[in-house]
Amino acid sequence: LDLDSLVWYNPLCEGIMPEPREYASCCLSPDGQTMICFGGHGNGMRYNDLHSLDLSTYTWQQLPTAGAAPSPRQACGICTSLVDIVVGGEVEEHDLLWVRGGRNNFVLDDMFYLDLNTFTWYECSKLNTPVIPSPSYGQIMVEYDANLYLVGGTHEMGGLVDGLYMFEYTVKEGETVSDTMRSLKGEWKILDSTME
Repeated sequence: LDLDSLVWYNPLCEGIMPEPREYASCCLSPDGQTMICFGGHGNGMRYNDLHSLDLSTYTWQQLPTAGAAPSPRQACGICTSLVDIVVGGEVEEHDLLWVRGGRNNFVLDDMFYLDLNTFTWYECSKLNTPVIPSPSYGQIMVEYDANLYLVGGTHEMGGLVDGLYMFEYTVKEGETVSDTMRSLKGEWKILDSTME
């Protein structure tokens, strides 16, 4: 959709497009120049592959990753954020892709982050936090002011999830990028809910 003319058009894309699927999750890169697509369901299977679309050239690319990737899933919450990390005394700027929840054979409540500078996945270790959002799929996750916000979705009993959650996180200094990324710790907080 061209927001100036309010006209839809179908651009001619190049590169390797994702396989046809439903319930994939998409978001923009922190610089707003790339659309990132993760997971989904199609051809009788669920995916955990990662694709990007350069919005200036309409070129698709499948992104190879390493590390502890999320299991194949559909309808998960994803967003990106920008974080400054300190590695060996030097400050580096890294883009992160966050993946939370979704469903495969079960409704999920796990959480992962991908360092988009190295394309390495990390799983959020067990969070020492009094509030953890229920397992859900179809939720919306966004980043604002270095915090993540999670709202909505469907829980494992089939009802709708209520409440607005915020995830605050910190990263400690390390000797390597990998050590620094693994130091990430976070805490969920509930900001608004009518649930008892």
